[in-house]
Amino acid sequence: MGPLIAVALGATGVVLFFVPALVKADTRRRRRTDPRYRPMGSFGVVDELFHPTAYSAFQEAEAEQELPAPAPSPGDLPRRRTGR
Repeated sequence: MGPLIAVALGATGVVLFFVPALVKADTRRRRRTDPRYRPMGSFGVVDELFHPTAYSAFQEAEAEQELPAPAPSPGDLPRRRTGR
């Protein structure tokens, strides 16, 4: 029973050491490859309280990304360059 407990404690120590390092490496990779990556989490609440203009700008930017392009009206002529 003693060696089993030692192995379990050792494995737990290894996991507790490597998981934060892996999460940090993944976050660093995401920031390099995806310019839109923002780990908001609870920081959105902090931004809303202490820096409301930045939070509202973030909300406006998110809303602009979610809006689709307007559909053409039925009477509009197609454009030559885009073909729409």
